[in-house]
Amino acid sequence: MENSNEKKYQDEYIKQIDYINQLKGKINFPNLKQLSDFWSKQQTTYYQGRDLINKTNNQAEFITTPDHRERQRKYLDKVYTTDYRYYNSDLIDPYNDYVAKKHGFWIVPYAFDFSHVYKAESIFPETKNDLIIDKQPELKINKINSKQFNKTRLEKYPYFLPEPIEREIDRKKSEVKVSIGKTINIGLFARDQYDWPANISYPIEVKTDPEIENIQYNPDSAKHFFIMPNEKPDFQEIILMSDEKIIKKIWLFPRFLPFLKIIW
Repeated sequence: MENSNEKKYQDEYIKQIDYINQLKGKINFPNLKQLSDFWSKQQTTYYQGRDLINKTNNQAEFITTPDHRERQRKYLDKVYTTDYRYYNSDLIDPYNDYVAKKHGFWIVPYAFDFSHVYKAESIFPETKNDLIIDKQPELKINKINSKQFNKTRLEKYPYFLPEPIEREIDRKKSEVKVSIGKTINIGLFARDQYDWPANISYPIEVKTDPEIENIQYNPDSAKHFFIMPNEKPDFQEIILMSDEKIIKKIWLFPRFLPFLKIIW
């Protein structure tokens, strides 16, 4: 279980564990020692699967060795390396001195994982040869330097750590959605310089002109929602700030042009 799962999925997992417990005596489950004894003797394991649901020729295979695990995926007659987990005792676990807050990934360190959507500028920063990757036509790892890998992993967020940890918010990349009705509803989706969702270290401050009172504020990790009364002035300015820095400026015209929204 990754701690990024929502509570409803964790509850479902507990139900499944309870069900397995009811099957004792009917099914023989190996204990941890038996599993360890068996798998410690397996130097290389391999298994393959096909797309049985959609009945296509797409396939995937997992290859596990003592120092890495990789997933090869055949898609539209091309083969891609789409997952690479690197096992090395010299690697630093980023959660050794950092407590996950939300959307954490308690998993074996990966060089890349296509469960996440990468952009070239975020997954391939300048790394001084700690991770040498052949980008074309498929992604293949040729070498990993553990010492430099640790440094890059800790400094080059979100490289290998795609949790929305507290980073400076990028004003241009952050997104705002506004709707106007009986209330003015604003959704702020904070993003960092890598265009990844990011928690905001400081509380969001809302400045309004003319002044609006009784603003409801509902923060949710990198998402922030505001509901405020709509008194329908001719012009309404709303400024979202954090740590005395402007994140977004919003200009509205609720009385005569409620459809017009200027966001800067």
